[in-house]
Amino acid sequence: MIESGLNPIGVKDGINKAKNAVKEYLEAIKCPIASKEELYNVARLSVNYDDELARILSEAIWETGKTGIIHIEPNYMYNTTLVVNQLILFLTK
Repeated sequence: MIESGLNPIGVKDGINKAKNAVKEYLEAIKCPIASKEELYNVARLSVNYDDELARILSEAIWETGKTGIIHIEPNYMYNTTLVVNQLILFLTK
């Protein structure tokens, strides 16, 4: 777009306006997840309706909470497992 002669500042401003509009829209339509069943339904949709994977993913998200980190590794075995590591991080100056 810039190569075709558009003003780079105008392009940046347009991107920011679009980003803000999308953010406002998503904030307006969001609904908080209050139960494990609701979380399971969202996880199930996210993993293309694979019930076992949805169960494991929703359990991991429920265990770690809103600020937790989930790390998924490829597994070439026939079983899928969940390993939860509890860790406390201390930040010092």
